[in-house]
Amino acid sequence: MKLLTSLLSMMAFTMGPFTALAQTDEDDSLMRLEEVIVTAQKREQNLLDVPSAVSVVTQQQILDRAAFNIRDMQYSIPSLYITSNAPGQDRIQMRGIGPGLQGLPVVGVYLDELGLSLDQIQRNMTIPLVDLERVEVLRGPQGTLYGQGSLSGTIKYITRSPDFEAPGFEGEAGLVNYKDGDTGYHAYGVANLPNQSKTFGVRLVAGYDDIPGWIDDEVSGKSDVNSNRQSWFRGKALWQPTDTFKASLLWQYYDLDSKNLNISDANDPGVITQAQTNPVTDNSNLLNLILDFDLGATQLVSSTGYIDRTLDTSVDLTPFFGFLVPPGGTIGVNFDVDFTVFTQELRWSSNNDGPLNWLVGAWYRESDSLEVRTTPATPNPVTGVLDQVSTSPVDAESWSVFGDMTYALSDQWEASVGARYYDDKRTVDGSGTTFFRPFTVYDTASFDSVDPRFNLLWKYADNGSAYVNVAKGFRSGGFNSVGPPDTYDPESLWNYEIGNRSSMLDDRLTIDAALYYLDYSDVQVQDIAPGSIFANTINSGSASGLGFELAASALLTEGLVWEVTYSKSDVSFDNSNLDKDKGDPLDYVPATTWSTALNYRFNWTDSLPGMARVDYMYADGYEINLGTQNVHVRTDSTAYLNARIGLEKASWQVYLEGKNLLNEDAVLFPPAGVLYGSVRPAPLSLGVVFRFQTN
Repeated sequence: MKLLTSLLSMMAFTMGPFTALAQTDEDDSLMRLEEVIVTAQKREQNLLDVPSAVSVVTQQQILDRAAFNIRDMQYSIPSLYITSNAPGQDRIQMRGIGPGLQGLPVVGVYLDELGLSLDQIQRNMTIPLVDLERVEVLRGPQGTLYGQGSLSGTIKYITRSPDFEAPGFEGEAGLVNYKDGDTGYHAYGVANLPNQSKTFGVRLVAGYDDIPGWIDDEVSGKSDVNSNRQSWFRGKALWQPTDTFKASLLWQYYDLDSKNLNISDANDPGVITQAQTNPVTDNSNLLNLILDFDLGATQLVSSTGYIDRTLDTSVDLTPFFGFLVPPGGTIGVNFDVDFTVFTQELRWSSNNDGPLNWLVGAWYRESDSLEVRTTPATPNPVTGVLDQVSTSPVDAESWSVFGDMTYALSDQWEASVGARYYDDKRTVDGSGTTFFRPFTVYDTASFDSVDPRFNLLWKYADNGSAYVNVAKGFRSGGFNSVGPPDTYDPESLWNYEIGNRSSMLDDRLTIDAALYYLDYSDVQVQDIAPGSIFANTINSGSASGLGFELAASALLTEGLVWEVTYSKSDVSFDNSNLDKDKGDPLDYVPATTWSTALNYRFNWTDSLPGMARVDYMYADGYEINLGTQNVHVRTDSTAYLNARIGLEKASWQVYLEGKNLLNEDAVLFPPAGVLYGSVRPAPLSLGVVFRFQTN
């Protein structure tokens, strides 16, 4: 009750003292709420008109933070937390709800209109934060308008479209060195190429990263064994022959070659003792075709998507199964997984300025997968330990219909209601040998859900709005590759939320805050399968609790902006059972995260502008409680300090930057299952970056 009272008091502060505001011209460092346009509700809206918690990150903010991927931005976005063993292995959680070690995603990830999440494998696709219009982070269940993996939130990457007016070019190159590690480099380039008729254009983006390692292998004697190479290309074509029709086609290619996971020995962040390396290769192609028809009073949008992704990973099993090979021998497991995903969405919506706005749509998705698992060993192959060929994780065919309606009750009040019916058929089919026992498996199951949403928006001033949001989220059940149990049930989440966003003091202060309560049923948690070292999924009762989110920015003096974010999750299990005790927090969830930053733009000389920025970020440690295994672990809290300083001419910029200046080496992910080492952050790094633009 004390927590609720404190949070409500903070919510009240964000609504006053309030003054009628006008845009100021003396500084452009603050994001003015009345100018921020988002598509969180599948239509363009001012951020003040969105009745739910949304964070918006612009391309300029990405550049100021020297961020390459969403993991670099997580502490600046309330309630977002990501764990990762290596590039391409992000496990994303939001509002304290995470996917665990396996199972379907809980946060939907979209590139423009294409959902990127894969079924039952926690390796979210890397999207370089280069040449983006913005990133929208929608917090809380988004089941009404987003049909894939949006139990606790959605991340939308909005790419920049071609500019028909003039050609343009941008580029960036940089060097970085890790403490006690290697030196790496990166290079990106952007080209905007319109035709003379100003009805067609393409935008091309390409990049290459040589990411240095910092962990030495004491067995092989090799240094910096966790280095990575990644290359990528994104092309977007836009054709707009008339004012009432436009079509865009997006293609992105990504390739990752990782020499080893970012794991080190329990007591030394700089070394690993392993019999085999744990390489990862990740290759993907994706396409998204969007057709947009302006029909006058209504609008019709079609989005067609395709993903082809191949993941090859290896894990050293010698610490667990070394007794199966001669002394000095090694044994591991290879996972080679191919995914193909096809999606189609159709949306029909109102397109007028009347009091009623509506949207209806239908969505279809077919996901196919094939996993080949083998157990290579030296000096001789060992078969029968973990060999299998299967549609693993699963094949799935899903569809949904959805609708949303908003009615303006007055100039200040709007009410919204929406719902989605979701049907998901999942199939597993495979055979092989596990622990020398042959097996065949075939199972199929269907899961469905109706997920409603209710909103009430109060625009109490030109630069301020408050809202109430009630929404339901859903995550399908599935199958365990190593049981029992062979299957697990779906889970659901009700989110009750009040929020406010406003500007004060002549736009010098912006505050965005939300207080929420979660009611979480049939929670899917990870356990260790009996007689194995591998995780399976079980349902572990219900959980509930309060949470609070805050993002604020203030213009302290001309050019100097102070930014603060804070999030608190107090969600815990309601009842005791074999796996959890009453009051246990959700696994892998830090209770508190916060960040603060100062961003300063100034002039070195009359003709030489400059900038300086410092970021401090903090996250509590989290707990892992596996009652059936008598495992109770708590990780370390983490704190990071980053800084950047540079010169900023209109056509070129150069920066010196440092990350993890405190050289934080806390354990981010403890040994679990086949992960016999600890995951720690990258050490202190120093770098230099050069950028240019032709227009």
